[in-house]
Amino acid sequence: ENFAVVRVRVEPVGDDGAARGTEILSEVSEEELLPEYIEAIKTGVQEALGSGELGGYPVIDCKVTVLGGQQSEEHSSVLAFENAGRLAFYSAVREAGPVLLEPIMDVEVVTAEEYLGAIMGDLNSRHVVVRDTGFRGKNRLVRANVPLAQMFGYVTTLRSLSQGRATASMTPSHYAPVPQDKARQLVGLS
Repeated sequence: ENFAVVRVRVEPVGDDGAARGTEILSEVSEEELLPEYIEAIKTGVQEALGSGELGGYPVIDCKVTVLGGQQSEEHSSVLAFENAGRLAFYSAVREAGPVLLEPIMDVEVVTAEEYLGAIMGDLNSRHVVVRDTGFRGKNRLVRANVPLAQMFGYVTTLRSLSQGRATASMTPSHYAPVPQDKARQLVGLS
C-alpha cells in the first residue's frame, strides 16, 4: 500500500507565443515533506510535462509550483510521490483548460511577377497571413506567416507553379493556438 498526497498549481508563462520554457518550484517546507519526496514530486511533474494532457503533446511555457502534500511514515515512498506528482499535474492542467499550440513559420518567397498570382493563390489556400509584399531587384517578394503543418510539400508545389524559378525560405517565428476543429482531430476527440 502506497500513500502520497500532492497539491500543485500550474500557470502559464507568457501568452504571446514566444517560447519561455518551463519551471518547477516548491513552496513546501522540509517539515511538511521529506526532501526526497519533494524531489520525487518534481521528477513526476517533469515526466508529465513531456506527455501532456492534450493527446500526449508536451506541455510548454508554464510554471508548476508544488504547494503541499502529506506523507505517511509507514506507507509513503519516492515512487508514490513521483506518481502523485504526475497525477496532480495532469489534474491541474485539465482544470486550467490547456490550449494546443502549433509552430508558425516566417516565410519569404521570391518570384518573377508572372508567377505571383498563382503563388499567392496557393499561399492563401495554406492559411497564410501575408505580412507584406515588395520587390527584390526586379522580382516580387512575399513575406508571410504560416503554420508549419501547411508547408509540407511546399517547395515542390512552388517549383511547379513557377517553372522552377521561385525560391522560398522558412524560419521559426512563434507558436499560436491550433483552431478548435483541428485541435479536436489531433487529440482524438472528433
